[in-house]
Amino acid sequence: MSQLPQLVQAYETHISLPWKKDLAGAQKVIMLVYPREEERSLRHLHLQNIATSTKNSGHAWFHLDWTHAISRFLVATGYSDAYFAEPELIEGLEKELVAHLAGHLEAQLRAAGPEDVVALSGITELFGYCRLSEVIRNCETHIRGRLLIFFPGEYQNNNYRLLGARDGWDYHALPICLQTV
Repeated sequence: MSQLPQLVQAYETHISLPWKKDLAGAQKVIMLVYPREEERSLRHLHLQNIATSTKNSGHAWFHLDWTHAISRFLVATGYSDAYFAEPELIEGLEKELVAHLAGHLEAQLRAAGPEDVVALSGITELFGYCRLSEVIRNCETHIRGRLLIFFPGEYQNNNYRLLGARDGWDYHALPICLQTV
């Protein structure tokens, strides 16, 4: 049986608490960590509940879904034909991809106020193309409210592992995960 309702409840409890104002950008990131097998269930059954809980706590909700981020990047930059002809070319685009994604996230963070939540889902799309940690580092100074990241993976000893497969990422974000529920 899924433990996602408990995870959602833990988020609801956290988001309804008063927010500290004097935090650095990296400390305003909330990582909602769940097993990768629960990605579909969380996004299709619980995402709307999380949005509603956020709004009921007095915070505006902005949602970015990066499910198709790579294909949109390739089309926007004109690399799609070259990529399909020679897929290995994408390896050389990591810096451009990180800058592209950070630009989109930064724009949303700038639009959100100090009491707002910007939620980011669909990050599994980035696996194998670029590191989420690099994208976040590029725009964490623009986080005024909270950045909620839906993170299908693992959290252990302040180390995040996307899909449980990639080398860990030591970060200052607040984890909300099944181990702490």
